[in-house]
Amino acid sequence: MESQMIDLPSNLDRLPFDLLYQIASYLNLEDFVCLSKTNRLIGSLLLEESVCRRTAEVHTRYSKECGEARRGVITYQEAILRTFDRRRAFATGQPRLAAIIAFGSSFIYQNGVLCYMVDQTIRILNIHKPGCYEQVIESAALVSHITGNSRVRQSDITTPIGYSENVLVCSYEVRAPKETWLLALYVDPDSPHCGKVLLAEKLDISSKLFARHNSSYLYFGTLSEVGIHGHREWLIRGFSLHPENSKESTSKHLGSIWLRGFLGSDIGRTAAFEIYDGYLYGVSTQGPHEISDDDDWASFYHCLRFPLENPSLVCIQRNKSLWRRFHVEGPINDSWTDLCLNTDEMTGDLLILEARREWQGGGSTSQRSFYRQVLHFASSKAPTLFCRTPVRPPYPAIGQVPVITFSATGYPPHSIPQSRLERNVQPEFASNSPNCPSFILAKTRFRTYNPSCSAFLDIVDDPPPPTMAPTFRSRNHSRLRMRIGSRRLGCPLDEGRLIRKRPEVHGSVGFGEGGEQVEPDPDLDIDLDGYDEHYDYWGPQMWPPDDTKPDAPIWGILNAGNPEGGGYGASDIDAVADERSLMYMPGSSSSGKKGPRPIVLVSFDETIKFLGLARGDGKGNGKGYFDSDASCQESGSSLGGFEKGDLNGFALDVEMRDSSSSFPWYCGLQEPMFIRSGKGVVGDALII
Repeated sequence: MESQMIDLPSNLDRLPFDLLYQIASYLNLEDFVCLSKTNRLIGSLLLEESVCRRTAEVHTRYSKECGEARRGVITYQEAILRTFDRRRAFATGQPRLAAIIAFGSSFIYQNGVLCYMVDQTIRILNIHKPGCYEQVIESAALVSHITGNSRVRQSDITTPIGYSENVLVCSYEVRAPKETWLLALYVDPDSPHCGKVLLAEKLDISSKLFARHNSSYLYFGTLSEVGIHGHREWLIRGFSLHPENSKESTSKHLGSIWLRGFLGSDIGRTAAFEIYDGYLYGVSTQGPHEISDDDDWASFYHCLRFPLENPSLVCIQRNKSLWRRFHVEGPINDSWTDLCLNTDEMTGDLLILEARREWQGGGSTSQRSFYRQVLHFASSKAPTLFCRTPVRPPYPAIGQVPVITFSATGYPPHSIPQSRLERNVQPEFASNSPNCPSFILAKTRFRTYNPSCSAFLDIVDDPPPPTMAPTFRSRNHSRLRMRIGSRRLGCPLDEGRLIRKRPEVHGSVGFGEGGEQVEPDPDLDIDLDGYDEHYDYWGPQMWPPDDTKPDAPIWGILNAGNPEGGGYGASDIDAVADERSLMYMPGSSSSGKKGPRPIVLVSFDETIKFLGLARGDGKGNGKGYFDSDASCQESGSSLGGFEKGDLNGFALDVEMRDSSSSFPWYCGLQEPMFIRSGKGVVGDALII
């Protein structure tokens, strides 16, 4: 019987839906959206809700957009497109919004919520739901109630240090006599317990105070203990919170933990802490060998975690075998090192993100690279090759697959074989990148990395050229710009349009106990996932672009000055960023300058909108901006604004109500500062 050939359609839009559904399941988010935009028919098929749901749950399951779709706030199609748009905007350096949204003395920005201090009040503004209201807390009344002091001096400082799940954590510092309080308030505007003080703890020592919390637990740490090696170590104290239960006490002390042997002392550089999935995680880049004179040739992350409900020494889990680097890869410029913990939007894994500037292989030039490592505490199976004496391994260049192993009985004893995949390291410059602008540390004011779109962002001081300086709209001679570089997963075909081959990992050479080369066992179970991946690099590029007009309003936004007159040096910046927005304040809190400072928002999420935005083009050129000498009549201070811009076509329903709370320090909901000013948005603002 002769076999019959089945004629299949040559076009994707003519394939049966079930077959197209299976093809789409193998695409990543970016390829899925790009394919849906090829024509209307394919778009209508791929953007069907069931297909979008599967794609979102596979690729963006732990993103904010997918969570909203799961709760029915938006559709899965909207979740897919919104996630794609803000990732693409961040990766290509194309912000959707730039605005000066407030003035204050200090601020924090966490979980999409801005908390800032101004005129002895703490103001809370949800950036994702802007324009409706902002919550106001009278810090003087709050502190007087807690400390018993009827009069709060101007020299006393209240500083917000954390916000999560409607719980605000602040520190209150009394200058004379010197003492520090840690305060936690419940600020859910829809709860009858809004304004409730959950914790008021007087601290004996507040050295390098940090706090991590959710709605049920609060942990704070101070660098207050001295180890046997003479270095300062962390003391962590935990409290359980009861914001909605009026019958129980507002908080309960769970205990204290002295993290012995955990030596990282600089949060964000050598140590990081985060609450995730019922645990408090800590990671450090330093260990006893990293701070001693020993010639330790391999560096490991020192990780620990313990359950939030039981902070005891017997419950601490430690992992000291997460490989970090080999010292022979080259010296590190520690001034450029950044360290944090973040969540993978696809898998939900907790990631260690570290940026390092290294003289690779001990050469004369240095380059910054961004490393990611999944933080886990489970043992992993690994092949056993032997190396009793240190051997100089080859530097793991991008695109190569080094497999560097050593004995489990050699030095160090907890070592495991390692290989660095290209997906886990991103260089600042690709090998084939053109001459890209680079800045020294003194000109780089802020650095961050976004793992969801594999992009880094720097705020740099790029002084205007001589031809631009006479007309440049800035109160000083500096010019703040953003510098963005990114990469994306490349085509699996090489330059010859052939499928890229996986490298012969099993043929890699190891070293025996006598130093001889040995071949690994070909039957060893080595995970090859990711070895055949290839990435295409973009940038780094500058924003605003070089051809932006010198008098474009965007320069007045990014380089905002003091509303009371005078500018700030570009060397002074307090900044923070997440996966969708950048928030910064020109003028550091340590600069010693008095008066409120502007808070600048640069957003890559087009769903974040405010009243009074003037539209601009991609170069930041808009219309209807304020005059730099305009003043705010209602607030009684010059806010350095411009004339009210055009509304961008959406209605704003301002909600005003008196607080029904029994707490006298909670002032309830008030109009945001940019509405009270009568100018639309405080300072400049535009939709880009």
